[in-house]
Amino acid sequence: MKSSLYSKFLAVTMTLFLAASAFAAGGVSKGDFKISDPIQVGDKQLPAGDYVAKSKGEGPNVQVELTRNGDVLATVNAQLVALDQKAQQDVVEVITSGDGGSRTLTGLQFAGKKYGLQISGATSQAEMKTDSATR
Repeated sequence: MKSSLYSKFLAVTMTLFLAASAFAAGGVSKGDFKISDPIQVGDKQLPAGDYVAKSKGEGPNVQVELTRNGDVLATVNAQLVALDQKAQQDVVEVITSGDGGSRTLTGLQFAGKKYGLQISGATSQAEMKTDSATR
C-alpha cells in the first residue's frame, strides 16, 4: 500500500515538475488572453481587452506580469498547475464577490498547453465563474 501511495505521489510530482519546466523554460514564458468585462487583479482594475501574461521564475511559484500594448498593468504571484489534458481554449477564471459586483482574477489557462496559472490571494468564499474566450 505504501508503494502505491509513493507511486502516485511521484507521478503527481513529476507532472508538476514537467509543467513547471515547460512553462518556465528560459525563466520567462508568456501566454495571450482576453477579458470581456473589467476584473480586479490585486489592487488594480483591468478593463476589458487583450492581454499578455508573462511569467518569471522557476516553477511552481512564479511572478506574472499582465501587460497590454507593451505596458505592465499588474504584477501578481501565481502557481503553475498541471492540467489533465491540454486546454482547448484560453480560459480566464474569476470569482465574483457576494454582492455580485466586483470580479477578481483567480486563474489562467492557455489553449494547447497542459498547465495553467493559479493566481495567489483568491478567497474561497466567492462564486467561481469562468470567462472563456476562443481565439
